[in-house]
Amino acid sequence: MPTRLCSSCSAPLPSNSNLCEYCGCYTPLDLISQNLEILPDQEETRYCPHCEVPMESISVLEDEPIVIERCPQCYGFWFDKFELNLLLNRLVKDPTINVKNIDIGNMEEIDFTKKVQYISCPVCSSKMQRRNYGYKSGVVFDLCNEHGIYLDCGELHHLLLWKKNGGEELQRLHEQKMEKIRRNPIPVPVSRSRAHYHGRYNGYEGLGLIGTILRMLIFH
Repeated sequence: MPTRLCSSCSAPLPSNSNLCEYCGCYTPLDLISQNLEILPDQEETRYCPHCEVPMESISVLEDEPIVIERCPQCYGFWFDKFELNLLLNRLVKDPTINVKNIDIGNMEEIDFTKKVQYISCPVCSSKMQRRNYGYKSGVVFDLCNEHGIYLDCGELHHLLLWKKNGGEELQRLHEQKMEKIRRNPIPVPVSRSRAHYHGRYNGYEGLGLIGTILRMLIFH
């Protein structure tokens, strides 16, 4: 992967972060090859759950544009319901399964030093859930069941790499495998001694304390 440079001071960025270690500025990493249009202020202002500043509305894709929210400071994204899947499907065509590239991408994109933090929904202010996006995706996103999804800067780029390298197909195959295991569970072998003495076990039930002691001697 080419070295990423800070958009403010041009210093090299850490491989798994958009925060410059030298000047402390954030650099946008997502959708940098797209023509993004910043729209006028919307009627409903949403605030970044990290920076607590108003998010800006941006239009993605000139043909049938999708409008999403982005923080002007940390460059995190807010997606209303269904917008993230719609954008991923529009940007990635004809993915091919490449597990090696997915694993390499996870090593380069995941910030293993990042602290777990539960943030609030920009719409209703309730605490969001943390969910794994998909099998081997390496992205844990913040979800409000009622309103949408928040992605930190770089996570959208990470998901695009995952999808391009067949991540959704891997997810489907993994779910099929798990469903097969659920329908055809591996039988657990029964201990011969317990099965052999099962009939005798019931014979001691009416002997009170003596029966309990005999059962303990036989089965333990």
